[in-house]
Amino acid sequence: MKSYEAIVMSVNPFANAQVCCGGVDTREIDPSTMESRLKKNLYLTGELLDVDGICGGYNLQFAWSSGALAGRAAAGEVSR
Repeated sequence: MKSYEAIVMSVNPFANAQVCCGGVDTREIDPSTMESRLKKNLYLTGELLDVDGICGGYNLQFAWSSGALAGRAAAGEVSR
């Protein structure tokens, strides 16, 4: 796998874009604050994390909700 090369022949238009896959393993994140368990004061949200929802706004909702939680935690408004 490390030496496999894939050639992209074409892509769908941007209007068909859905979601990115992969990202930081959620086991490395405190779910109550979205703070990294490995690096203090580093908050990860949305598609930075390995979270994929089905189409229909689920990924957007996760991005907004996790962002709001991380913002509150970073501001000291969430008890740990």
